[in-house]
Amino acid sequence: LEELIEMAEYCEEAYRSATDENKLYEIRNNEFSYHVKQDRGVTILIFRGTDNVKNVWTDIDARPTKDRSLDDAYLHRGFKDAATWIFEDIQRDYKLENVVYLTGHSLGGAIAQIIGLWLEDDAYEVQIYTFGSPSIITEQLWMDEHFRVYLENDPVPFLPPFPYVHWGIKINAKNLDWDEDHPIGDVTKIDARDHSIKEYLKVLRRHNGRL
Repeated sequence: LEELIEMAEYCEEAYRSATDENKLYEIRNNEFSYHVKQDRGVTILIFRGTDNVKNVWTDIDARPTKDRSLDDAYLHRGFKDAATWIFEDIQRDYKLENVVYLTGHSLGGAIAQIIGLWLEDDAYEVQIYTFGSPSIITEQLWMDEHFRVYLENDPVPFLPPFPYVHWGIKINAKNLDWDEDHPIGDVTKIDARDHSIKEYLKVLRRHNGRL
């Protein structure tokens, strides 16, 4: 729980304006933003979610595109392009530790998943934490490096539609139940207010008084 809260706090921080103490690296004319923390042999990569009109175009470009580094698996075109631009930026400016944590909310969660899979393929030790993330791939991956935190009425995890599927371990933020299956929920009950990273943080922090 404490680790989930910590990662969610990083995601909330990613939406704030950059300061000297908390630099957010912005690329492609501020279209995307990421934040890097490195300490005691661990690199943490934090990716901002949808925050501008250009990000929306990234979200809706759902054409499947083959990824050769992932055995020709098909990825969401918009998410893959965004991850490619950001990953090139990170590789140019940073030497990553062997242990890498990746986290993101919404679009940031999609980017965290893709870059995490690329790093895992390059033999890094990877853990991925996402909050209210859409799916990114058309085939189920039986891997436990991804902790997918969701709220049942958050509309974004329902997207994009088939053939895209979720993977990893899903964690219900309200009761902390977890499972490796990812059935489609009840789309008739979606509530956009449940997509806010602030809502995720509020729900997770409530557990501190009960556990």
